[in-house]
Amino acid sequence: MSSTFALGRLSPPNLFPFSEISASVKNLEVFNLFERRVLTENMRTKEGEVELREFLYQVGNGLNFERDAKGRKTNFIKLPKEMFVDSMQELIDFCFPRDVLADPMRCKFT
Repeated sequence: MSSTFALGRLSPPNLFPFSEISASVKNLEVFNLFERRVLTENMRTKEGEVELREFLYQVGNGLNFERDAKGRKTNFIKLPKEMFVDSMQELIDFCFPRDVLADPMRCKFT
């Protein structure tokens, strides 16, 4: 199974990377209807999250981009298998806990 960034397993395994690009959310017609936000705060890890901390360091410093057949960096990064999801519902449940979806206006994000 490919581990390139394509929202986990939403794109079929072992296909050319262009299939993963075409599976991107950015290619959906509704993408331009969403408000884009720029992140202004660095992500912080909790004590003991050593592997996540190292992964984020590599992403932030451009150290884990995949390389093409000629050895040039691509726009893809390798995701650890622990970051994969098996379904769209699993991704939604991870990103939006039930209490947030139940009453989004009362939820405080920290």
